[in-house]
Amino acid sequence: PVHKLCTLGLFDKIHQRGIIHRKADAVPAQSVSLVIAAHGPPRALLHPGQILEKRLCGSPVLSYHLLPIFHILFGEKWDPSILLFQLLLVRGIFVILVTLYHNYVLSLGKSKLMVYSEIIRDGTALIAIFITIPYLIATRPDDITYGVAIFLWGQVIAAVIAWAVMLVIAARVSWSSPLRYIYDSLPYAALSLLIATGLSYLESLIANPWTAVAAMTLTGTGIYLLVNRLLGSQIQKEAIGYFASRFRS
Repeated sequence: PVHKLCTLGLFDKIHQRGIIHRKADAVPAQSVSLVIAAHGPPRALLHPGQILEKRLCGSPVLSYHLLPIFHILFGEKWDPSILLFQLLLVRGIFVILVTLYHNYVLSLGKSKLMVYSEIIRDGTALIAIFITIPYLIATRPDDITYGVAIFLWGQVIAAVIAWAVMLVIAARVSWSSPLRYIYDSLPYAALSLLIATGLSYLESLIANPWTAVAAMTLTGTGIYLLVNRLLGSQIQKEAIGYFASRFRS
């Protein structure tokens, strides 16, 4: 059965009163996955909604916050390194998804498939390193991080390849199709692009970094909450209900 966050909040209250002494986060994820995999629809477990909602929306928000944040912390001298952090954020999206699919497939005991996926993941990363490492010290008159950016682009491509392989494997063991998983991810990607567009516009308008961070934070949060409200996001409803129950207790 699927339990809502509000319902799970009741167990949290019991834990606070000392009735349950073991926190849920102390249980290994693989152990929980074994139970869910045995009693629930496989593809439902793999639906990456909550993780994608955090990654695909959170990464662009942080990406567009980088310029004013860097100006607040370091001034303008570190501007060339902003692209490097943005590439790391893009790579992080696919790393998280690979981990999600990996844990589920591993919980089903498909260790042989994991060996193949690990070989492909590590192999593509190593190939990308060998191809891009000669460019690592390359620079341009207007960009001293040019070589490092090429190196990170190689790792982004390797992460995308690893994600594609794990997507096919996860879809196969969950009796679904890779296109179905991509289709499930499109609403979160569209919301991400909408937020990124709004933040990009604000970034070009506001010069003061402190004002820019505040305005971009409020705008990004507002767009996120409003769009989810208009689309009737069940995840947002449950999250708000959960936190509301915490404040009422």
